[in-house]
Amino acid sequence: MRLPFRFPAMSAAPVFTRAYAALVYLSSLMLLVGAAVLTGTRAREAFIFVFLPGVLLAVLGIFIWSGRRAAMILALGVGVAVELMMIGNDPANWWQFLPMPVLFGALTIAGFNASAVEPRTSAQHVADEVYAAVVYFAGLLAAFMAPFNHSRHFGGTGVALYALLVGAGLGSLSVLIWRGRRWAMIATFALALGHWLLLAGIDPLLWRSFAFIAAPVVFGVLTVICLAAAAGSRASGQSEPP
Repeated sequence: MRLPFRFPAMSAAPVFTRAYAALVYLSSLMLLVGAAVLTGTRAREAFIFVFLPGVLLAVLGIFIWSGRRAAMILALGVGVAVELMMIGNDPANWWQFLPMPVLFGALTIAGFNASAVEPRTSAQHVADEVYAAVVYFAGLLAAFMAPFNHSRHFGGTGVALYALLVGAGLGSLSVLIWRGRRWAMIATFALALGHWLLLAGIDPLLWRSFAFIAAPVVFGVLTVICLAAAAGSRASGQSEPP
């Protein structure tokens, strides 16, 4: 059921859903970083109440990008719940999370007139979407783990900036990979490899850390798979993604 009004330019409607998905993703990054920081304070018991909404928003962002209205409504509900928790636990700072439900609400209304994106089902596109999902959640994991892994290297302010830059960067690349951009797949692998080499140069213990070498290895394997799938699609006469 559609709202009683429509936007004049329906071709611009997907912009609202994608802006909503990007905002939801950034909100999830901030919540995950906040949850990690809480574990080192006297309020560590509140960690789970920030961590769970962050993870939920990250998952919902995938479906919002595809124009799923139920995910838009659920994300709005998560935003309202986070604001209510803030009011209950710290009334003096009730306004800090208010932009979340306000913006989510406005974009939910806008996104209700957006057409759902048609799913892609070829083997090539499935490989692209798997790679995109791995990169997407790698960004979230990197943001969440940054305060634990890098506080001694970058300090409190530096590690927060690092977490948001890495998370936002991988999130942006995942969008391009989802759309089948080969250069984004190669860039993701190259950046992951460079990131590992840079950090290992700072802390030699990371040369032997499976967790830090896993990203370039997995991204490299997925890049090869996706490039091979794209070559196979071209050979069979299927078109590249627009």
